[in-house]
Amino acid sequence: MQKCRKVYEEANKCMSSCEEEEQRLKLLNSWKNYEKEFGSEDNMERVTKLLPEKVKRRRMLTDKGGPEEFWEEYYDYILPEDTANEPNFKLLSIAKMWKRQQETTAGETTAGETMLEETMSPPPS
Repeated sequence: MQKCRKVYEEANKCMSSCEEEEQRLKLLNSWKNYEKEFGSEDNMERVTKLLPEKVKRRRMLTDKGGPEEFWEEYYDYILPEDTANEPNFKLLSIAKMWKRQQETTAGETTAGETMLEETMSPPPS
């Protein structure tokens, strides 16, 4: 089992320098499945931390035949090593957490706001 782990580690190290993100994703998923079947919880956690985050992105494309532009949505993978090198990623992840928190509290405050509006409205004359 140690030899197999060593092979996965070496392959991951080699693929970290190449641009083939999908191939590396397949390798990491295979390694995760191996650890799930034969490994321990600690090894499974270690491999799970190496998995990339799937992000939906948009890019503007132009039509070859004319001036028409349109947006294309695609999925990209952000690897943990890439996030360490990208200084604004932490700020963006904090902003995402804040937005989720605002959305969850928005449902609660909507009911509270209507109650507040009812109590603040002037009495009918």
